[in-house]
This record gives sequence, C-alpha cells and structure tokens, in this order.
Amino acid sequence: MRLDEQSIYLASLLFAIFIAIILVVFMVSLFVQQRRYIRLQEEKLRVEVNAAENERTAIATELHNEIGPYLSGIKLRLSMIESNDPALLASQQGLDQCIVQVLDLSRSIAPLSMFHLSFSEALNQYVDRLLMNNKPKLDISTKGDIVLNEEVSTHVYRILQEIVLNCVKHSKAKELKIVLSIEDDMLLIQTADDGIGFDTQQVLKYKNSGIGLMSIQARVDLLKGVISTPSTPVQGTKYNIRIPLNHAK
Repeated sequence: MRLDEQSIYLASLLFAIFIAIILVVFMVSLFVQQRRYIRLQEEKLRVEVNAAENERTAIATELHNEIGPYLSGIKLRLSMIESNDPALLASQQGLDQCIVQVLDLSRSIAPLSMFHLSFSEALNQYVDRLLMNNKPKLDISTKGDIVLNEEVSTHVYRILQEIVLNCVKHSKAKELKIVLSIEDDMLLIQTADDGIGFDTQQVLKYKNSGIGLMSIQARVDLLKGVISTPSTPVQGTKYNIRIPLNHAK
C-alpha cells in the first residue's frame, strides 16, 4: 500500500472512530437525560399523589374530629327540647342522617390507619356507602401474611377503591372477587368481576374518560409495579397487579 493510500486509510479510520465516539457520547447523554426526565416525572407524580393524600387526611380529620362532634352536640341539645313539633322531629332525623354521612365520608377518604381497618372492612364499608342499586357482592381474601407500610397500604387501598367504584358504576356485575397474595417476592393483587367488561385502550383514547383507570396506573407506577387488564365484554373485567415487595414493606 502506497504512502498516500495509507494516509487516506488512517484518516478515514480516525474520522470513523471520532464519529463513533460522538455517537456514543450522544447516546449516553440522551440516556442520562431520559433517566433524569423519568425520575423527575416520578417525583412530580409522587408529590402530587402524596399532596392529595395529605389533603384527604386533613379533610377526614376535620370531618371526624371537628364537624362530627359539633353536629352531635347540636343533636344532643335538640333532644333536650321536649316538643312533639313535627318540624323539630324532622330536623332531628335530618341531623341524624347528616351525622352518619359525615362519618361515612370521613371513613371513605381517610387512610386505613386512621380507623385501623383491614382492606376487607374498609372496602365493604365503601361499597355500602355507594348509594346505588344492584351493588355487587364483594369477596375479598388474603393468602399468606401480608405486611405493608402505611404509604403502600394507602396506595393499595386507593387502587382497590377505584376498581370497586368502576365495578359498581359501570360493570353491572353481581360479584367482585379480590385476592391479595405473595408470589415470587411480589405482592399480587388479582380482581375479577362477572360484569360486561370494557376495552382498556378504547377508554384511554378519550380525554375525559378513563380517569379512574389512569389513577390506578399512576399509583401502580409509583410502587414500581405492573398492571394488566385483560378484559372483554364476555369475560368481565380483570386486573392483575404485581408490586415488588421491596417497595411494599
């Protein structure tokens, strides 16, 4: 090979190496930026969800500790009035109903730890509070010893609340089964109803629909979990959610 050919070959090789280095640096920089963006988005979502939970807790505390007792005090004072006035009796009955609704609402939006309830107790109470006809029978079971920290327990409860609400409002189901278990170092949440089902992708196409489903997905993402929703009009609606135990304890 002549000297000028060797020079051209070396120059081409050096140029190719230079371009390759630039491409590698660019790809690494792009990867780092994407990872940083994902972390920022996750942190933003976490802050928003936690802020919403703190607001829920504050409202539930205010309802349970302030407004509830205040209404009960008014009820007590009214009960001390000796009168058969129909208007007074109707007011007392209305006040009784108001007190029940305030306490029910506080239980509905509060975290489980506030009232020391299990998932089963809280969700059954939640279904009872949904004043709708033809509410499905709720069958909740737990396999194994499942211990979750307060934050994760709250997320799981909100996920199940959304699933229950969607079932009651849209599925026309007669029964909803929920099973929580441990499998391969994962918290496994399996739910299934015998309703009409829905097309997940179709629901998510519309901006103002699928909000409950997006809420479920957001909380699953926060827990580093995965979710699948194999659903057809024949099979009803099913959710399979897996959450790593190192994020659940």
